[in-house]
Amino acid sequence: IVAVTGNSMGWYTALACAGALTPMGGFDVVNTMGTLMHDTGQGGQVIYPITGDDWRPDVGLRAQVMDLANRAGLALSIDLGGMVVLAGDDAALAAFAPPPVGRFPMRLHNHAAFHTALMAPVAVAGQARLARGHFRQPDVAMIDGRGAVWWPGATDVDALYDYTLGHQVTQAYDFAHAIRIAAREFAPDLFIVTGPGTTLGGAVAQSLITANWQGLRCKADFQTRQQTAPLVLSMGMDDQRAIATGGHP
Repeated sequence: IVAVTGNSMGWYTALACAGALTPMGGFDVVNTMGTLMHDTGQGGQVIYPITGDDWRPDVGLRAQVMDLANRAGLALSIDLGGMVVLAGDDAALAAFAPPPVGRFPMRLHNHAAFHTALMAPVAVAGQARLARGHFRQPDVAMIDGRGAVWWPGATDVDALYDYTLGHQVTQAYDFAHAIRIAAREFAPDLFIVTGPGTTLGGAVAQSLITANWQGLRCKADFQTRQQTAPLVLSMGMDDQRAIATGGHP
């Protein structure tokens, strides 16, 4: 494993996987922040595609969607490569009315306005409840939601704590950029999506297409590559898990 990253709440998992948190420390951070967001989080999130069915990047479509979001009062919450997650208060969510595309725009159930200024009280409460002593030097490089790399032996642990319980809570999380940096900085043989489930497999693939990684330009390119030399393995899929674990599902 050359590096780890995660999406949103998955950043806390990445910290534990990289050794920047102990397993129990990771559990405490996830449980504390998850509980705070559930109990005190405001607003909500909606997800909308910014590519066509072929997964080709569409700069014009993205600009149109973000313009509609801004007019409604929504902010970018998470960039998933082929989709954007937008967040805001209930009035802003109700005002967002892009052209329907299949099941989208889709309101995410039980989600607050994560990664926006509305989460400032959660950040303050998290810092009050979680000790800096939880955090330590990572054993493996980590890529955060800005695309910044935290290196083993060279990480400012206080800065990592401040980012995790500050910026990461209240500012947009650019997962697509994290994947782009992971690909270009570490040139991995493949990406292993730990789960739960398989929902991030498409986001990783779309992010790699957006980065034109190894010549990937569209969904068909990715699917062809997956059949011969897989770039993305999801632990939530039995056949792919077997490859990732050396034949032991």
